[in-house]
Amino acid sequence: MSTLHIVRRSAFDTTDYLQCSNIIQDNDTLVLCDDGCYNLSHQITTNLLNDRSALSLKVISLHAQSRAIKIPSRVNAIDMNALVDLTFHHDKVITWQ
Repeated sequence: MSTLHIVRRSAFDTTDYLQCSNIIQDNDTLVLCDDGCYNLSHQITTNLLNDRSALSLKVISLHAQSRAIKIPSRVNAIDMNALVDLTFHHDKVITWQ
């Protein structure tokens, strides 16, 4: 069973992202949006990318661009249409906000 995790808040302000990182599985998808885009520069993201090679990490490109955040090459930039498509391809969706 795969889960789509949508993270909307920064780990610099809340523990939501840390809680998400503790339960996320290798076959899950993680999408950073809104202020969650700031997590691209957080150590939690580095750890997830290093520890979970099968994890699919994505970011809403327009949200990152509006915050002047550079998207690393290991992260897939997507648009809102792609996010909607992802909701249909996962067994469940959890929004961390």
